[in-house]
Amino acid sequence: MSLTMSIYNLDKVFRPTSVAVIGASAREGSIGCSLFDNLLNAGYTGKIYPVNPRHGSIKGIDASPAISDIGQPIDLAIIATPIVRGPSIIKECAKVNVDARVIIQPSNIPSPHHLVISPYPNQYEMTTITKAGVPIFIRPIKPEDAPLLVEFFNTLSRQSVYFRFFSALKSLPPKMLARFTQIDYDRDMAMVAMDNTQPKEKMLGVARFMGDPDGKKLEIAVAVGDSWQGKGIGAALMESLVSIAKERGVESIRGDVLAENIHMLALARKLGFAVSWNFDSRLYEMKIDLKNHNA
Repeated sequence: MSLTMSIYNLDKVFRPTSVAVIGASAREGSIGCSLFDNLLNAGYTGKIYPVNPRHGSIKGIDASPAISDIGQPIDLAIIATPIVRGPSIIKECAKVNVDARVIIQPSNIPSPHHLVISPYPNQYEMTTITKAGVPIFIRPIKPEDAPLLVEFFNTLSRQSVYFRFFSALKSLPPKMLARFTQIDYDRDMAMVAMDNTQPKEKMLGVARFMGDPDGKKLEIAVAVGDSWQGKGIGAALMESLVSIAKERGVESIRGDVLAENIHMLALARKLGFAVSWNFDSRLYEMKIDLKNHNA
């Protein structure tokens, strides 16, 4: 058996000649009001039919108690009612041959995390001075940072590369570079510390966390340029990630650290991470429980 959708049916969704707004409202701030205003004011030239049993008219347009009372052909029904009424309204639409239906509901996830792909989160940009007196600009990484990230990687010593990647990586492969710079801000985050005091922007360090599917547990990784280590840049980057994670309701953050990386282990303890030896992986694990973290 095969299923097909005609262009005609798609036209009813994307180019409808008539729209019924079920749950249309004149109450400012409601979804029904916003949807109705958008149709009226955004240049839509088709027929608009508000449906609301509590109002005889909305915004000067006669309203119908139900979609079956309109008595005119409807291409698209936009449903902006409580979700519990959805199934019965869909059945009503089917009875009057309204096959194209869109259900609009408020999200319980704060903006912009409700989007499928979150936009660049400029709210996390900040200028600060580290405890060692280094002025830095911290911001989320961008896709166009790829050349800067390559330059940063090329400044790292073999030891710093090994501490970060647990291998003697000689360059960033294109796929890895894309994965590091083209991130899903909703699930993952990478913060970079930039030196903006010179004509050419320079990356001094980068820290990132990667989330599990439910977003409750994260894994963190940090790298700071050799000449900038010990100046508070790693701490500033990690603190920014912890703050973002707490804002998102993350429960815990963890990371693996080589035994030789004593500076990272000291920093982790300083920031409140519990550090323990994992006999299976032969690595130290740093972990912080954000549910009970008030710092």
